Amino acid sequence: MGSAAYRGFGPPVAWKRAGKRLILLPQALGPFGTDRIRRAINVVADHADLIFARDKYSMKNLIDAVGGRASIRLAPDFTNLLVARPPANP
Repeated sequence: MGSAAYRGFGPPVAWKRAGKRLILLPQALGPFGTDRIRRAINVVADHADLIFARDKYSMKNLIDAVGGRASIRLAPDFTNLLVARPPANP
C-alpha cells in the first residue's frame, strides 16, 4: 500500500517503524461494512503484532475483513473488571 493508504494511521505506523509492538487488547470489533472501513482495519491488522477479539462475533467480523492471521486471538474483555478511580488532579 502507498503512503496515502496510511493517512490517519500515523501513530500505529510510526510505532512499528520505531520497532514498538502494537497489541490491541480485547474489544468488540466490527462489523466492517464499507470498503473504506475494511481498508482501515486491514491497515491496523497489517501493523498489529496481536489483535484480541473479545467474542466469537467480533472474531468472525475481523477474520471476514482481514482474513485469517496468526496475530488474531480470542480473549475475554477484562476492562469491566477494573475499578475506576478519579484522577488526583482533575
